Amino acid sequence: INVQKLTVKAAIEKDKTSIFHALLLDPLTSATLTIDEIQRMLDEIFQLEKEYGYLEDFK
Repeated sequence: INVQKLTVKAAIEKDKTSIFHALLLDPLTSATLTIDEIQRMLDEIFQLEKEYGYLEDFK
């Protein structure tokens, strides 16, 4: 449940670091990706979403 709470906190506070921490705590993500791969995945998601503007307020 901590992963979900952290994800909600990240969404409410628009905090990219909290999203990263939630991904690190997610069992499937952390079992299949390294920390560097998780960071690159998150960066790629934010880069791709720039076109739509959904995540532009996240810092």
